[in-house]
Amino acid sequence: MKFSVIMSSYNSEKTILESIQSIIDQTYSDLELIIVDGGSTDGTLKNIKSMTDSRIRLYKSNGRSPGEVRNFGIRKARGDYVLFCDSDDKLERNILKKIAEINKDEKYDVILFRTKRVTEEGEVLIDNSIDSFEVDEKIRADLIKSIYNKFSEYAKLFGFDGVCGKAIRRKLLITDNLFFPVNTYR
Repeated sequence: MKFSVIMSSYNSEKTILESIQSIIDQTYSDLELIIVDGGSTDGTLKNIKSMTDSRIRLYKSNGRSPGEVRNFGIRKARGDYVLFCDSDDKLERNILKKIAEINKDEKYDVILFRTKRVTEEGEVLIDNSIDSFEVDEKIRADLIKSIYNKFSEYAKLFGFDGVCGKAIRRKLLITDNLFFPVNTYR
């Protein structure tokens, strides 16, 4: 099982190196990091180019909204599962390994996990937990809402909001044409 981590970047020179490092330091190594820059004018591109890991693929996109940039990344992805990570997010070092172990038979279309939220003082507010499910028609509708930040009831109930914290079967996104609205700015 291969993961494609799609990261959108825009003027994130202060945070992007830590974010990239959290992905390339994963204990599960069958991954690619697709960084799609939406026209940064600061040192973001220089920082990205300073990373020499062959699993990093950098693209420049004329689209500036996160929706446009994420759609571009989905189209470039080669992995079996896609995760979205913003340029100021950090993944727990073994989260991809946990996902791969839970989904070793690749029977799940979506694996949800809480992202770790930490205060400036280092206090962990929310730690990773994982849930997984196969997509049926009702869940598919909720998934679409969740992907587009419309917060399905499942997402509200368990705190799985936004685009981060989900590993989604790439084929599901492509086959069902689950792309972000281009005016999505979150």
